[in-house]
Amino acid sequence: MSTIRGLYNRIQKVDTDQIIAESLEDSASGFVGKQQDQMYEGINSDGSEREPAYSPVTIALKRIKGQRTDVVTLHDTGDFYRGQYIDVRNDIIIEDSADVKTAKLVKKYGEKMFGLSKPFKIMYLDEDLRPVFKNKIESATGLVMKSA
Repeated sequence: MSTIRGLYNRIQKVDTDQIIAESLEDSASGFVGKQQDQMYEGINSDGSEREPAYSPVTIALKRIKGQRTDVVTLHDTGDFYRGQYIDVRNDIIIEDSADVKTAKLVKKYGEKMFGLSKPFKIMYLDEDLRPVFKNKIESATGLVMKSA
């Protein structure tokens, strides 16, 4: 059993910045997954629909491949999606893809193709980040947090 002073001392020692950074890193795959889901729906980080729309030639090729043509999914071979990652730097999350087409796609569709719009951000926070953060805080403090 812990005293109030002992609990206070444990809480004082908690490095919340480190826990936040670790939680973001540990839930990176959830962030990337939500970003890919959002991209597949043709939605940018500001919630707008991705433009410009596919050209008639691209639409014809995508139909032959059995792919979506109603929105710009940024998915053809899958290399761009497979190359996606986030880089956590202090309190900044940098979204990118290691695919060679990334610079070309950013030039055409803009930086807002990366990042999460509000609905996808809420899903990420609830489903991916919050459970990781909760476990790390509980481990660091010895406290058990109630679920929301």
